[in-house]
Amino acid sequence: MLSPINRVINRPKTLTEHTVAKAQHVLAGQRGGLTNILALVGTILVLALNSILILQTFGVPIPGLSDAG
Repeated sequence: MLSPINRVINRPKTLTEHTVAKAQHVLAGQRGGLTNILALVGTILVLALNSILILQTFGVPIPGLSDAG
């Protein structure tokens, strides 16, 4: 782990460098527990919404959603 002074010295200078540095931390599994939980919840939410859209595309009625449109 880098000391605080090394973090300042080695800080990425461009947005691309910053994004790459963050991606390396994610790929190395260095995210916090809360971030992992939020990522999982977000993934589940997106998959649920996509499944509703797919069902509507094939004409399956979804209880609680209006049929207007």
